[in-house]
Amino acid sequence: PVILTTLLTCALLGYAVEILTLETLALHLSNPPPSFIYVLLNTYLVNPFFYASISNFCKMVYISWYFSTVAHALEAFYFAYLCRTKLKLGWMSTLKWFSMVLMVGYFVGWRIKEMVDVQAKEEKKRMEKKAS
Repeated sequence: PVILTTLLTCALLGYAVEILTLETLALHLSNPPPSFIYVLLNTYLVNPFFYASISNFCKMVYISWYFSTVAHALEAFYFAYLCRTKLKLGWMSTLKWFSMVLMVGYFVGWRIKEMVDVQAKEEKKRMEKKAS
């Protein structure tokens, strides 16, 4: 559920910033058609959290989109580095992990971290056995 929520949230942020643009989003939120979704959005999201300011809400959408984009990109590059150097995966497998982490973030990347930790423990055991 967390992975799907993260993916959908990032997709909606991207849609709001890149497709709708912030001006259009602000226009839609300030002059909403009589729709259940708009009423819910204004009542439970914009008003309580952003002090009834649509421009503050739009700024936060903009900041959240670019922050999540940069954070996911940095995570994806880090985990791709782990895949290539620690796990010695091929380019195609690394590219698949890279794309999954880029879309979802750390919730997928922690699995790579677990594999790296298991491999490090196994390597440590081998070194201790070799030293004995």
